[in-house]
Amino acid sequence: DVTSYHDEVFGDISMNNEELQDQILMKADGYPTYNFCHVIDDHLMGVTHVVRGSEYLTSTPKYVLLYDAYGWDRPVYVHLPLLMGKNEDGSVSKLSKRHGAVSFQDLVEDGYLPEAIINYIALLGWCPKQSETEFFDLEGLKAAFTIDGVSKSPAVFDFEKLLWFNGEYIHALSDEEFLPLANKFIKSDIPSNVNKTKMLALLKTRIAKLSDLDERMAFFLTL
Repeated sequence: DVTSYHDEVFGDISMNNEELQDQILMKADGYPTYNFCHVIDDHLMGVTHVVRGSEYLTSTPKYVLLYDAYGWDRPVYVHLPLLMGKNEDGSVSKLSKRHGAVSFQDLVEDGYLPEAIINYIALLGWCPKQSETEFFDLEGLKAAFTIDGVSKSPAVFDFEKLLWFNGEYIHALSDEEFLPLANKFIKSDIPSNVNKTKMLALLKTRIAKLSDLDERMAFFLTL
């Protein structure tokens, strides 16, 4: 016998029941295991879609058997490709701290714009079907997103591509929008005889992230 389920990205998935180990539902101390309680929680909360990483493709048959045993409707499953990072030797592995800043806040503190980060991350493992542009705001992403655009293959987080995206977003800012963002990263003293507004407008076109601004400005002031 086999247990089958449908995934919105990977299609129909089947697994021989003889490959499924008997599940431990309750621990010796009476507490339920994750494999048991998360199915109960999802059903009681009315969860309709389960979205998670593709590493759970092979464990999902155990969960759908629990749904079937209770006579409950199965949720819609959407397994997403993993995010990978480049190693020093050129190989790739699951994205982690050793690949650099991987949290959203880390990237913002390093001078990346939130809009650029969101835009770039949205394109990791997904490709718009009816648009040739790579640049989307949130409303544009909502309008363009479809599940059939999600790839089955792992996506590699490329910091160079993110840096390019960020630079494009910075260059597109008006001088009025750029000034308050730049001020957060400026540590150098600016002489009173230097027109700060004009200098920042010039430097805006020469940086790819805000954290580069102070170094570029210091060089500019020594000329």
